[in-house]
Order: sequence, then structure tokens, then C-alpha cells
Amino acid sequence: MIKHKIKHYDIEEHTDYHSHQEHQLVYVHSGLCVSQTEGKNYYAVNGQALWIPANESHSAIFFQDSRLSLLFFDRPPPSPLTTKPALLRVTNFWSLLMYEYSLHHLGFDNNTQHAYNDVLWDQIQYLSQIQGSQTHTNHFDKRLNNLIHTVCLKPNKNITLQDFAKHCGASERTLNRLFYKQFHRSFGEWRNMIVMERANQMLIQGLSA
Repeated sequence: MIKHKIKHYDIEEHTDYHSHQEHQLVYVHSGLCVSQTEGKNYYAVNGQALWIPANESHSAIFFQDSRLSLLFFDRPPPSPLTTKPALLRVTNFWSLLMYEYSLHHLGFDNNTQHAYNDVLWDQIQYLSQIQGSQTHTNHFDKRLNNLIHTVCLKPNKNITLQDFAKHCGASERTLNRLFYKQFHRSFGEWRNMIVMERANQMLIQGLSA
């Protein structure tokens, strides 16, 4: 059985450490979700998904104006999903399914909902883990909050580290060092990834990037 709900976060929300009896998959329609386990942080952005196995202790940050699909599964997960949390790259078909669901789910009857869930379950096997995108520290530096949030919501806006350095109490060099520490890549490399993920998501949905 799959339980699927869509939630829009009007304000930023934080959860304490907790776990679920069911497996959870979080798909990001827009915005940003951060999940923290005992050892790592996982940042899921536009067009990505986050896998949280059953009984895995984790906390979460749901950023303001983010729109997410929250899916819960009570059956053993297929490959590539494992007993460990993972950041996932979705297929074009999965992204299209999520988009169509977000538009029409309120009008689904039970039969349509069950049929849709069966297709979702079948498509999970085609998701793939994004290697190296999670941070290798459980420390989340809040000086990066506003920058990450702005880039995820407006990936095509021309944003530089210099713009944010004036407002967050850290130099441009310090911010770039923090990005290397959190993501093992520079701000420019990380921003390019976000832009490409969002452009691909919008292309699938037939929207202008």
C-alpha cells in the first residue's frame, strides 16, 4: 500500500528526531528539504527525491515555499532503495507522474488512485542514487540557509556569493569554503547542478525554463 500526500510549506518547519514504521520517499516539486541522520545531511532540491527507510531516526527541515510529495510504503523496497537513507535522481517519467498527480489528485476516485500507485511502485526501480551529493557531516551551517533557499526557489536568478556575503556575516571566501565542506563542490558547481535539475524538470512539464 502507498500513502501519498502533497504539502506546501507556507513557513519553514523543523522536526525533531523521529522515525516511521513505513518507508518514506520525499519528492521535491519545488524548494528544498533537508534531512539529517546520525551521520549525514541530505539536501533534496527541485526534481530530486529523498529515501528514508523504515525505523531510521532522522530530523528534517522543510524550507518556506517548498512543495513536496510525501509517500509512505508498507512493502519491502526494490533496488536501488536500501536500508540506508539516499538522495535519488528521478526519471523523466517519474517527474511527469508527480507533476500530473499534483494537478489532478484531488479528483481521483479509489480505482484511479490505486492504479496510479501501482505505476509509481513499478517506476521506483528506475530511480538512481546520486553519489556524493549528501554532506559528510551532520553539522548544518545556518549561514548557508538563505543562500541555498534562494537558489532552490529561483535557480535562474543570477546570484553570486558576493551578494550574500554582505548579509550573512561571512566573507565570499568563507562561504565558498563552507560549500566545499557541506557538498564537496564549489558554490558554482552546486548552483549549476540545481539549475540543470530544475530546467530538466520544467522541460518535462512543458514549461518555459
